Amino acid sequence: MKPPRTCRPAEILCLVVCCAAGCLLNLAGFTRGNEPRNITASVNSNVSMSCAAAWKDVQLSEVTVNCQTDSHEVVHSFRDDEDDLTNQAERFRGRTEVIHKDIRNGKASLLLKNIVPNDMGTYHIYFFHHGGYEHCIFHLQVPGMSV
Repeated sequence: MKPPRTCRPAEILCLVVCCAAGCLLNLAGFTRGNEPRNITASVNSNVSMSCAAAWKDVQLSEVTVNCQTDSHEVVHSFRDDEDDLTNQAERFRGRTEVIHKDIRNGKASLLLKNIVPNDMGTYHIYFFHHGGYEHCIFHLQVPGMSV
């Protein structure tokens, strides 16, 4: 029988730092993983949906961000260091933006502008890099509207 494995101080420190970083990302409004996040936005306002990944200092050309609804409508895509709106659903045209400035450090944000009642629903952000990915889920509520 093998003796139980003990953690080295460096391993414990790494675990504490990673947990703290996850807490700070949540406090800053970034979501990681499949834990759905509820967002409320009023008609004519803008809303930001942010997703965080574990990687740091990557090239934008190595990252793909796909944002879509539950019904697989393309909200916004970013790949090869540029927006790709080829397959974007007509109802989102001119109202979306992927915030590029933090992608290199593992943070992707979708900005949905000029909210309309029809925007209420579930959104998915898929954040890919070299075979790994994060999938974040957002439930957008518009007050006064019912499902």
